[in-house]
Amino acid sequence: MHVYSKVKFFETFDLGIVTKLFRRFDQHLFAAGDVIERRGDISALMWIVAKGKVGLYLDDELQSEVGDNGTFGMNFAFGENPHRVRAVTAIALEETYCFSLDHAQFSEQVFLLEYSQRQARLSLLRHISIFEGWPSDKLKSLNAVMGQHSYHSGEIVYDLGDKPDKLFFLMRGELMLETEIDIEQKV
Repeated sequence: MHVYSKVKFFETFDLGIVTKLFRRFDQHLFAAGDVIERRGDISALMWIVAKGKVGLYLDDELQSEVGDNGTFGMNFAFGENPHRVRAVTAIALEETYCFSLDHAQFSEQVFLLEYSQRQARLSLLRHISIFEGWPSDKLKSLNAVMGQHSYHSGEIVYDLGDKPDKLFFLMRGELMLETEIDIEQKV
């Protein structure tokens, strides 16, 4: 099993894109006590702890620990830290094996993922009978407001009593539908 299949950050990403991303990650081995990044550093790296433990410190106080398959330095990925100034110091608490990827490579791959997903959704819409005869510009407009989500086996997509505010299209995989039927018996 690949490390990236266990990293929560990537759980909604297309497996092909995640595989491409991981080919671009650099690998690092840190000894206990090694400083990975310091507070105030300018860094465009996102980090995944493959094995080991990293402490995140503000001044000299431990704020949190990141263990196996955990991530840190990810704020830039969502535009939360555009200047890429590190808010904490990351120190290996034990021998730690990490992966790093810079912002530019991440952004390029995410752009390719989004483009690929848009194209796949548009192709799907063109093959659904209720959209037959729709002009291409209308399909593209619908596609622009559609989202895409991956679900894991056993995960509930829609539950009885949920607000019916979404229309779901299954692109691949299997979906099991269950319902409750209330039957009154007369004696």
